[in-house]
Amino acid sequence: MLLAAFAAAGVVAPGCSEGGPEPDAGPGAGSGGDGSGSGPLFVAVRTADYESEGGPVAGDDAAGRLRACLFEQGRMTAVYDAADDAQAGVGFRLDRTTGDRLYVLSGDAAMPDLEALCQAGTTEREWLALTAGTAEGLPLRFFSGHGDLTGAAAPEVVLTRGTARLDLHIRVVGTASVERLTLDGAALHTPLFGDEAFAPTQRGEVSF
Repeated sequence: MLLAAFAAAGVVAPGCSEGGPEPDAGPGAGSGGDGSGSGPLFVAVRTADYESEGGPVAGDDAAGRLRACLFEQGRMTAVYDAADDAQAGVGFRLDRTTGDRLYVLSGDAAMPDLEALCQAGTTEREWLALTAGTAEGLPLRFFSGHGDLTGAAAPEVVLTRGTARLDLHIRVVGTASVERLTLDGAALHTPLFGDEAFAPTQRGEVSF
């Protein structure tokens, strides 16, 4: 018997623009990542590899809506939806090459109103202070990651879980059932983007 549970891993302006996915331009699209500004910059996205004997479970991937925020000189300046590239796969095609960092989120429940944050001129420090909490007693599940765009010819963003996966294996003779699994002292909120120095101020029970 395998039970997979998730808990909080900490344990979510002027000039602002929105970019949607453009039609795939075919091989060579998005090759302007040499800093020359000669074309759009394509940033590929992939999910980190995790080792688990339990195998995949529903919701344990970054499938769903992918969105990204571009920061220039410490301030959010653009919001993007994911696009497909014939060679690089899923990612984001940026219409500018002057950004410093691109932050990527996957998970509708934990997704903040990116357009509103962009229009408000959110700073990078304010952005990194955002956290995701719980809904109906369970942690919001999401993936996130960021990439440095300065000088990167082929930038890539690797997404990691915002919640920790716990696999419980039970060996029995005959049959057995688990009615409830409770984690005590679990963090009830976690940063949207990993911060090793993060100290959760809200802890409690999380039951599955």
